[in-house]
Amino acid sequence: MAAPVLANREELLQCALPVWYESFKHLTIESVFIPLSQAFVDYLGSDGLVLPEGCELPGHVISNDESNNEEENEQSWIDHEDDESLMGPVFPELIQKISDSIQTLNGNVFPKLNWSAPRDAVWISPGNTLRCTTPGEIILLLKSSDFISHDLSLLEDTNTETGSHDGETGSQDGSITDLKTGSDDDSIKTGSDDDSIKTGSQDVCSVTLLDSNSTDISHDQPAHMLCLRKWTSIQSSSEFRCFVKDNDIIAISQRDCTGFYEYLCEYKETILQDILKFHSNKISMKFPIKDYVMDVFRPNEDEIVLIDFNPFSIMTDGLLFSWEELDGITTPILGTPELRLITDSSGIQPSSLYTTRLPKDVLDLSTGTDIHKLLDLLKLHNLQQ
Repeated sequence: MAAPVLANREELLQCALPVWYESFKHLTIESVFIPLSQAFVDYLGSDGLVLPEGCELPGHVISNDESNNEEENEQSWIDHEDDESLMGPVFPELIQKISDSIQTLNGNVFPKLNWSAPRDAVWISPGNTLRCTTPGEIILLLKSSDFISHDLSLLEDTNTETGSHDGETGSQDGSITDLKTGSDDDSIKTGSDDDSIKTGSQDVCSVTLLDSNSTDISHDQPAHMLCLRKWTSIQSSSEFRCFVKDNDIIAISQRDCTGFYEYLCEYKETILQDILKFHSNKISMKFPIKDYVMDVFRPNEDEIVLIDFNPFSIMTDGLLFSWEELDGITTPILGTPELRLITDSSGIQPSSLYTTRLPKDVLDLSTGTDIHKLLDLLKLHNLQQ
């Protein structure tokens, strides 16, 4: 059976955080949304990595080696101090809005755009984390992320005919779930222990992308939005991905496939019932499309927090399910969907993010995707013998 292909534009729009947040903010993490100008979007898509003026990164202690290197390179910098290419762009209003929003969210935020988080760029962050406290940290992550670049062009690559599933499928590196929150090292989940889950409040700034009188969002062009979510501690073992078809959950997967959590098997039935109850009472028939994927977090028994929505499409990671399986399920077996868990350490899967932390040449050699590089390496090896 053919797997679902790229989600259509309407499905993508409905799964954008700024679109659904207002309806479900009492169930999810407090968030603030900032519209991005076309000039800033163009800056994110441009070559180079020069931060805007006024976007200093948090300071760090300079070692003796670093001090010596700075002295050696000082003259080089002086020689180029008048080079306009080294001057950062100017976005004072945006930077001020980001600063104000960070303070609104208690000083620590997790950034993303409409759909995507810069999880592939965590290596460039000063603290090797997506936990941000300054506008500079946020912009550095956005500017360095291929996931964010994919997010900016996502609508242009989708089919604009509502209800149609014709078109090319998204690549593995460009899948919408690879761009979203919810894996072991990506997001809201590694906050300090004293952080607690807090759902959205009435005084949170929220932006509705679509006109309230609009009935067909597939013809509306949403603005690119910077979404700042309050940094919250989330245990990766307690996240789950729910696959919904015709408003019913047909399958549930452990969200973090890079770890084996033995206790999940013991509480499997309780976890399943809590998720089904939450979806039935809070989400089902309230989300505007009938087929979708829902990510949730279960901090305690009888407590579920909504994390995100994704399209019911191959562009969303099926995790422990294949999309051939999911597409073939019409109704849950015996009325109860399967909660699939990693039941022993042999089922652990590697993180797809590891490939973003290696030079492309190394990846090409290890995967054999560039046969010419492999041949060159073998020739070099033979010459050295």
